[in-house]
Amino acid sequence: MKKLTLDEAASHLGISVRQVRYRIDKGRLKATKQDNRYYIAEADLPMSEARVHDQARRERQMQAAVRDGLAAPEPAGRFSARTLKAIQIAQPLRRRLGELVGPEHEATRAIRRAITHLGRGGHRYRYDLKAACYRDARDEASLAVTELLMSDRDDVDALVDTIEQELMPALAGLLRRLDKKLA
Repeated sequence: MKKLTLDEAASHLGISVRQVRYRIDKGRLKATKQDNRYYIAEADLPMSEARVHDQARRERQMQAAVRDGLAAPEPAGRFSARTLKAIQIAQPLRRRLGELVGPEHEATRAIRRAITHLGRGGHRYRYDLKAACYRDARDEASLAVTELLMSDRDDVDALVDTIEQELMPALAGLLRRLDKKLA
């Protein structure tokens, strides 16, 4: 942890040394005294307005990158259900569920219905109808998680994680994009 002198802290905060001393005296800035001099841990400095703005900008960029990573690539030409990121996640998941818990298990059937809703929604022309299908797909994915958790099997944890950490965010991305179009 880097310790700053009062001059360095003042420069970092864009204020005078006198203002730094005042903040220390009032308890608004944490400092340690060593050899009759104050030192301030860099981590204890409040962020300047520019740093807050920069951090918020970086956070927005990171969120946009995550959204883009979850989003399906824009189809070239005609729509194909195969290009939906949610379907690309759900199809192998359905296969693994069928192998692990069986094709007739309610979780497998729920993921199959979710895929059906996704395909149906992708082929709808009206945004409100697309959104309804994608919400139904999200509900089916939630049902699959619930069914897996109620099965009391230890070998389904990875599948639950895949649904919650990959499929649900992909579905949320679809719904977010449609919400923007509907607004």
